[in-house]
Amino acid sequence: MKTLFKSSAIVAITSLALFTACNKEDSSSVDQSKIWLAHTVDYDGNTGVTTASAQFRFSNAVGTLLRLDDPANLKIDAQDALYVDAFAWYAKTQTGVQDSATFVYTDHDGNVFSNIVNVGRSVDLPAGLTTVSKSAAYDVVFQGVPVAAKESVTVYIKESNGTDWQAWTTVAVGDTKVTLTTNKLANLNTGPGKIKIERVKLDTDGLTNNPGKGGLATSKYSSQVKDITITN
Repeated sequence: MKTLFKSSAIVAITSLALFTACNKEDSSSVDQSKIWLAHTVDYDGNTGVTTASAQFRFSNAVGTLLRLDDPANLKIDAQDALYVDAFAWYAKTQTGVQDSATFVYTDHDGNVFSNIVNVGRSVDLPAGLTTVSKSAAYDVVFQGVPVAAKESVTVYIKESNGTDWQAWTTVAVGDTKVTLTTNKLANLNTGPGKIKIERVKLDTDGLTNNPGKGGLATSKYSSQVKDITITN
């Protein structure tokens, strides 16, 4: 129960970090030792692209978003990272699965913080999964290694013409399956649907080289979205 609570809490913090990008300040306006880091490496099997991204905040995961102004800078794999204003993050993309990314952040005082973040460990749906019935709980035995500490594996299903994904998650260390419960299956209409699976590791100790306020290393791997039939 504690593991589930901790995982849910970190997911909530991560969501805030990604989508509350309205308040931004220049990084030079704050104490450099109070900058919090978030570094992510995310492979999307649907696009075949790995994205390495970074975000900076004042003090903690829900603090004011920071935009690096000269001379502060970030390099990802020795390249200048592109700033994406809509999300207030810095990013670099690469076609295919990239095993890891090296983030090198230089602050206004010339201090350098280098961290390596791995991509999420691979995961995929079982071969031959083409139909999901709403009438009974169903175990999706995924392809890939069992769930490890700080990881979650989530299966998502939606109707083909819908926008709302139903999600089922396991965080139990050693799990090799995700159980689709009937309470959420009941929210789906019968007919054509879409399904995908993803593995995420959230590590609050993963950025050992930081200005002093810590950070969050996120490793993610998402499968291709596949067609299924949803039946009664």
